[in-house]
Amino acid sequence: AILSDEFAKMYNGKMILRFDDTDPKIKKPIENAEQIFKEDLEWLGCEIAETYFASDRLEIYYRHMKELIEKGKAYVCICESESWRKKIRKSEACNCRNLTAKKHMELFEKMQSNELKEGEAVLRIKTDLKHLDPSIRDWWAAKVVDKPVHPNPKASDKHVWPSYNLASAIDDHEFRVTLILRGQEHEQNKTKQEFLYKYFGWKYPHSIHFGRVKLAGMVLSTSKIKEGIEKGEFSGWDDPRLGTIKALRRRGFQSQALRNAILEIGVKSSDSSIDTKRLADLNKEELGVRTSVNFFTDPILLEVEGTPHGTAKFFISKKDLDKLEVGKAFRLRETYAVKLNKKDPLQAFGTYSGDAKIKPIIKWLEASREDRTMAVRILMQDNTIIDGITDEFANEVKPEEVIWLYGFGFCRIESLEEKKAFLVFAHA
Repeated sequence: AILSDEFAKMYNGKMILRFDDTDPKIKKPIENAEQIFKEDLEWLGCEIAETYFASDRLEIYYRHMKELIEKGKAYVCICESESWRKKIRKSEACNCRNLTAKKHMELFEKMQSNELKEGEAVLRIKTDLKHLDPSIRDWWAAKVVDKPVHPNPKASDKHVWPSYNLASAIDDHEFRVTLILRGQEHEQNKTKQEFLYKYFGWKYPHSIHFGRVKLAGMVLSTSKIKEGIEKGEFSGWDDPRLGTIKALRRRGFQSQALRNAILEIGVKSSDSSIDTKRLADLNKEELGVRTSVNFFTDPILLEVEGTPHGTAKFFISKKDLDKLEVGKAFRLRETYAVKLNKKDPLQAFGTYSGDAKIKPIIKWLEASREDRTMAVRILMQDNTIIDGITDEFANEVKPEEVIWLYGFGFCRIESLEEKKAFLVFAHA
């Protein structure tokens, strides 16, 4: 979609959103698909000029199917599938191929009325029976579905359903498409569709085929995601383990960072992978300077005596404390130096040691005032939960903003309550 939008803007064209929802049996259409896709595409900055559903256009496809039958370029095949395959492998015509157009029209009408049942008939496009690629030979254009399951009321009683190659080829012509951008796996489909364009006397659009773009370590398969949601394996399309636009957006990735990552890859015939570290780097560039707060998952109390303001209390990380040696000094970040006198499993004690710029430098939270801290719960990219405390930041930011947890990473604020926040981890 991003590449299509870029090309549309480059050549003063327009971007069309088309839903190929013509599989009413195996791949059931996603409910509210238009709303879901438009929301994602608009977030990405893609300008959608027109929207169509293939299931709204079945009568248009039927008209073209009948025209192909009348021209003698398509036929209804009622052969048993395996016997047809044996003949096609031998480059031989089946018994149905050379029947009259009138007979094929009668059979096609029986497909539409469901007099011919599922698996009993299929509409085929006549091609070159000696083509080197057997899949090109008389490819199927439409099939019968006895009991279509489809959310579109206009299509719920239709029994003839077109193939991708027929429906998309007709729509590309009807929509005056001049440039097709699609996956490398569709290069074979271009050859199939060119037969249709030749039969109708149309000019085939310029086409560019590119490899799949993957996000390393993330689930991208729509069918796997849908199945996982139905089984309860994923919480939804915005589950942080997924590589969906919704999931990336929820985690705090900026749309321009994703656009830049895809444009950086460009159009390649081979498959490409967006490295998650590179995507994180691009996102950091877009995020710029963000509200920064300290964060601990394992806070422990540090009591410091002799400071200019008397005894002070801080929360520091137990991990940091474990690295410190009793009797040696360290620096509280952007504050002052402290000599560690004693540490035990629940608390540590130290004395003020001046303003020396020494290392190690330890992050901290003020513990003497409860209004200076807040509890946070973070949803990680592997769907685990991390609990901790941070500096109070509720008055500085709003939900959906991204903040920087010092020493931990960037997180998007999903919700804010009194003294509590729910965050989603983006990246370090």
